[in-house]
Amino acid sequence: RQLLLNAAEILGARHVKVGDFDNSKVEMPRLIESWAALCKDGADRGTRILFELMPFSMLTSLTDTLTMLDGAGAANGGIMFDFWHIEKLRISNDDLARVPAKYLLGVEMNDGYRRPPPEWSLFEETINHRKLCGEGEFDVKGILAALQRAGFNGPYGIEVLSQDLRPWALEKVTTTAATTANRSPYRADSDS
Repeated sequence: RQLLLNAAEILGARHVKVGDFDNSKVEMPRLIESWAALCKDGADRGTRILFELMPFSMLTSLTDTLTMLDGAGAANGGIMFDFWHIEKLRISNDDLARVPAKYLLGVEMNDGYRRPPPEWSLFEETINHRKLCGEGEFDVKGILAALQRAGFNGPYGIEVLSQDLRPWALEKVTTTAATTANRSPYRADSDS
């Protein structure tokens, strides 16, 4: 923790993203206390702390996540919304649009399957089978529009964990990811 926060300070990181993969249930008062302490450590080093909701996390609902953030009252604490997790957690666009803007601190764009093959575990799907924006079944344009209605203005990141893209050269991956994310049919500000 200290190493990561020290690195964030030295590098001038915009934020540090946190979450968990073991779905350990923790009582809300303890989560609030721990989140507040982590955010204080981040504030002491000049960085934001973003919680990423994931379907295999200790917090799997937007309501619980907002309860933790509200309880901690940390000005530098917020949410990292990842399209893949939004879809897997079935967070509606209407619910996204109601998130207080002060908590909308990061967005990761990607695409994927609403009905993946049954042989993929949830973990397998998240680390190996995400798609570039517009190449899957997600409502990319609707999610973007909902986040913008809530007050998010960027910056946006692209996170596509995919076994298909891993062999590609870095320049090809970055160019293709940027091109697909900027296609007008998938942009919230597009009329098409």
